[in-house]
Amino acid sequence: MLIRLIATILVSLLSTNIAAAEKKVWACKAYGDSSEDLHLVQWGERSYVKLYEDRIWGTHYPEGDDLRWDFGHQRGGYAAFSAILKPSGELDYYDFRAVGSGSTEASFSYTCRVAQG
Repeated sequence: MLIRLIATILVSLLSTNIAAAEKKVWACKAYGDSSEDLHLVQWGERSYVKLYEDRIWGTHYPEGDDLRWDFGHQRGGYAAFSAILKPSGELDYYDFRAVGSGSTEASFSYTCRVAQG
């Protein structure tokens, strides 16, 4: 009975924290494309990237004036992908799978707009 009560309280607290966190969404499209296939979601600790219909949970954090999402994992614990959103709305998308943890140039460039929040 006590375990059930504790579980109910934890679920309630977690739900309250998630509901209280403001959800912000950016809709992005590749240069020269008309469809917004990439969405960046900042929602407290439940941030994710949505590419087409796939939701990929990741980590969101500020990096200087930019916002960065790291998502997908590969060997060694490194992120497989990063999306870096500049204040201008330009986004650089990186695919690190071929280069491991080394640096690389952006794989794709997108333009983004705030769609929610």
